[in-house]
Amino acid sequence: MSIVYSRKTRRQFLVGSGQTLLALPFLPSLIPSYAHAQASVIPRRMMNFAFDHHNESEFWLNKSVATAGVGSIGMKEALLSSLGSSSSSVISTIMSNPLYNSLLAKNQITIIRGLAHQLSQGNGHVTRAFGGHSTAECGDTSEDPNHQSTFDFPVEISPTVYSGAASNVTKSIRIDLDGCWTFVQKTGSRSVNPGAYDYGGIQAMYNAVFGGLTNSTVPAQDLTNVQKTNILNRVFPAFQSFKNNRKISSEDKLRLDQHLGFLSDLQKSVQTVAPPPSISCTKPASNFSGATKLQINQLYVDLLVAAFKCGLTRFASFNFEAQDPSWLPGYTGGAGFHGTMHGEKGTAAQNNAYTSYHQFGYNLVADRFLTALNVEEGSSGRTYADNMITNCMSHLGMQSSKSGGGHWDGDVQHVVFGSMGGRLRSGRFYVTPNDMPNNTFIMTMLNMMNVPPSEYVKHSLAGKGYGYYKSTPYAIGERVYSPIVEMLA
Repeated sequence: MSIVYSRKTRRQFLVGSGQTLLALPFLPSLIPSYAHAQASVIPRRMMNFAFDHHNESEFWLNKSVATAGVGSIGMKEALLSSLGSSSSSVISTIMSNPLYNSLLAKNQITIIRGLAHQLSQGNGHVTRAFGGHSTAECGDTSEDPNHQSTFDFPVEISPTVYSGAASNVTKSIRIDLDGCWTFVQKTGSRSVNPGAYDYGGIQAMYNAVFGGLTNSTVPAQDLTNVQKTNILNRVFPAFQSFKNNRKISSEDKLRLDQHLGFLSDLQKSVQTVAPPPSISCTKPASNFSGATKLQINQLYVDLLVAAFKCGLTRFASFNFEAQDPSWLPGYTGGAGFHGTMHGEKGTAAQNNAYTSYHQFGYNLVADRFLTALNVEEGSSGRTYADNMITNCMSHLGMQSSKSGGGHWDGDVQHVVFGSMGGRLRSGRFYVTPNDMPNNTFIMTMLNMMNVPPSEYVKHSLAGKGYGYYKSTPYAIGERVYSPIVEMLA
């Protein structure tokens, strides 16, 4: 049997299918990296809401619920969604907003409890690594060497966090309605208060964050669909022209059909990858005239939502007022709220203050922040809220509602919403060993924001880890200088 060799047929095949053949060597190797690139398109973002003073243990989930061991240092955990379907009965009566039931079912609520703040001074206003911050409370001087940088500072100056960000991005939005010196930047032995937006600063915050926007901001161009359709669209004319040639054998046509079938399969696999989200933003309204304190709380949160959705920041902190917020819904104690929290008007008034204070904060977070972000981000398959982390953090530790309201730095609890796109082992109630410093939580959040240890270790008196550490040995040893790996996916 003789083999007929046709130069013309071979040449036509190479020319006609050239575009297709050029695509093949690149697509198989690019598919994994393309998928990885899509996963990293959404930036890491974090919102921190901080509550002053201690928390009352009767309001919250009992630590004994966490029975499953996790890790090697004595941590325990429980899956929150396995405990029931109502957040108010499973977690706390404080979290009665219906949205929390939905987040509970989706494993988008995480609680960590049992942490210890590290004291660096013995007076009434101490430096604590609280709620993700190391705070210098009211009355402290700005030059104390023990005042370590609050963790907004290493995030703000990190070259990795804002890599590729636009020039109009605000790297850290600080809102402090409590009237204290909450944020610290540290250079050498000098502690500096970077300032924060207070009740009178909402217009300044608006101007700083949204000043560069117009009312019709153009959405960022999304080339994903162009990339998808181009794979087949660009080769199909050549394929059709070649296949219709009468001199092409049926065997070659079959091979070419098979070849296009492979490309079609690749096409489908690319289509399953989430495209990067487009940023479409309308400049929010700026009418703050005559706003009450309650309304300013709400307006600040609305602006924060817009800032995150518009890509104008990746990190923000909001410190709730606890000095004299007599405007709080449900509060009946009258003037002197701070003293009421400290038990000066009796246990019943103290409990009313703590209940109204925390319910207001958690309702505000649910109603104005998480609800607005509980929509799918682009085609990522996750909501804005789940693609980031929102923390509700405690300045101080857990006490009994009958304690009298004093300061306590043990048994600190933080509530975390979202999973940073699946990077957090979310949906769990974690209970730490008693000797585990809150510094470890801070480092876990820095890890979530992709701040490497080489950057945050500079902000530690121990020369490792983060922040201030007590001088006596820790039962869990060197783990105090690392993130809580048990929480990381």
